[in-house]
Amino acid sequence: MDIGAIVLHKLLKEKSLEAWARIKLAFLDPSYSSLYTAITKYYNKYNTIPSFEDLELTTRDTPLTIALASLKDLEVPDVDIDLAIDALIDSYTQTEAL
Repeated sequence: MDIGAIVLHKLLKEKSLEAWARIKLAFLDPSYSSLYTAITKYYNKYNTIPSFEDLELTTRDTPLTIALASLKDLEVPDVDIDLAIDALIDSYTQTEAL
């Protein structure tokens, strides 16, 4: 299971500003760049983290809508978002070190 997907799913479910502050685009797989950008634009405009529904209502880009629907339907293990972000950062660090 992709840890980046888990982190983004939990972020959009929990709408945690603390979690958002720890997530960087470089940590995520490039396939999530459009979703990360959409979250960033929403945050900059409304000063809050969007939910799945918020992004669905404000997004007109078809590929992004499909990616968002796939992420929404993802079965996510019951882990704390901070633990998931730590695992994401560790995976990024490990990849960069190699």
